[in-house]
Parts: sequence; structure tokens; C-alpha cells
Amino acid sequence: MTKKPNKTTKPKNIGKNHEASNSKKSQDSTTCGDAETLSDKLSKAEEEHKRLENIALRAQADLTNYKKRSLEESTQSIQRNTMGIMLTIIPIIDDFEMALKHVDDNVTNDDFTEGVKLIKRKLLSVLEINSVKPIPVEIGDVFDPNIHEAIQHQESNEVTDNTVIHIIRDGYYFREQTLRPAQIIVASTPKE
Repeated sequence: MTKKPNKTTKPKNIGKNHEASNSKKSQDSTTCGDAETLSDKLSKAEEEHKRLENIALRAQADLTNYKKRSLEESTQSIQRNTMGIMLTIIPIIDDFEMALKHVDDNVTNDDFTEGVKLIKRKLLSVLEINSVKPIPVEIGDVFDPNIHEAIQHQESNEVTDNTVIHIIRDGYYFREQTLRPAQIIVASTPKE
């Protein structure tokens, strides 16, 4: 009988288990590496999202500001144009007023005079529709440089300095802003 050489037998599954555990460790380290990479990618994506969100918010704010600015500029342009047109109508009203002052008092029912009065009233209504109103000025008012244009000083002992003693031409407001000041003559103390 021959003796069989003594072979050390390895269990068949030991190598496989060792390989499996190495592969599991490798997967765990790969999973950890993947998790770190994914975490980095996620934080970068969140930063990019915040950056893009800020850009979108700024763009939206810029658009809102642009709309407001455009509306304001458009409104101001319309107001400037309206003021310009009204300033061309006001002298026509002045001319009608001057013509009516020169009409004889005894010619009150003359058709021509009535026509002039009618045209003046219509022009005044056009002004009113466009937010233009006469500045109320009366003799005895105190001079106000915001609404009056003093074209002459006249010496007077009867009233105090800077008192309106004569109205030359009416003034007008455009939406509470002086469009054209009233031309007036004011009193001044006589020189001794």
C-alpha cells in the first residue's frame, strides 16, 4: 500500500469568503467614496441653486423697478405734454378776456360778445378737464412768489407792502403745481 501524500486541504469556501470580504470592504470603501462624492455634488448643486435663485430674484426686482420707472417716465411725459398744450391755450383765453374788457358795458346782449364769452367758457372747460384751474387771486392778497409774478411795484399809503393792488393776468395751477403765475402789481411803501 502506498501511502497517499498528506495534502493539506483547504476548505473550499475559505478563499471565496476571503474574496467576498475583500470585495465587501472594497464596496464599502467605494460606497463611502461615492457618498462623499455625492455629498460634494449635492452641496455644489445647492450652492448653484442658491446662486441661480439670487440671479432670478435680482432679475425679477430689476424688471419690477423697470416697470415702475417706465410708468413714472410715461406719466411725467404725458404731464409735460399736457402742460405744454395747456400753456398754448391759456394765452388764447387771455386774448378773449382782454377783448371782453374792451366791450362797451351797454352792449351786453350782442351776439358777437356772447360768442366770445362762449368760446372762453369752452376753453376754460378744456383746461379744467385737463386738471388746469385758475389760481384764486384777489386784490388785498399778500404777495406769494409761488403763485404771483410781481411785474410792478406801486407806492401806496393805503395798504401794506407786498399787497396785491391790481391783477394784470390770471395764473393757473396744473394739479396743485403752478403752471403759470398770476401777473400782479404790488404795493410798496412810498419813499420819503
